[in-house]
Amino acid sequence: MENIYLYTAGGLSILWCCVHFFVGGKEIAKPLRAVSGLSPVQRSVAWMCWHMVTFNLLLMGVFFIAGTQLEEIGLVWAATALSVSFLVAGLLIPPLSNVSYRAAPQGWLFLPTTLLGGLALFA
Repeated sequence: MENIYLYTAGGLSILWCCVHFFVGGKEIAKPLRAVSGLSPVQRSVAWMCWHMVTFNLLLMGVFFIAGTQLEEIGLVWAATALSVSFLVAGLLIPPLSNVSYRAAPQGWLFLPTTLLGGLALFA
């Protein structure tokens, strides 16, 4: 099942993981740890969630690529489901939080990976 869609989705997912880790680490995770208005438990949980997103982005990329190399459709389904979940959360949370997509555009990053995963599964 070698598929350019899955290699592209995997590469994009790993790229988003790197952006999340390096850019988001400096702009989000580091300041989050310093926020004095949060309790230590709130800070700890938010920081843990940030790391969980990092690992899930990496796994999504690995699943897309491994799914095509190992011909394991289950990995492709898992990666696509992760992408859909990030897409939906990323598109719903900004308007529900009164934040513009200009300030929080991250959800849109998962439209290409979701579409690519869907094309690989259904084309």
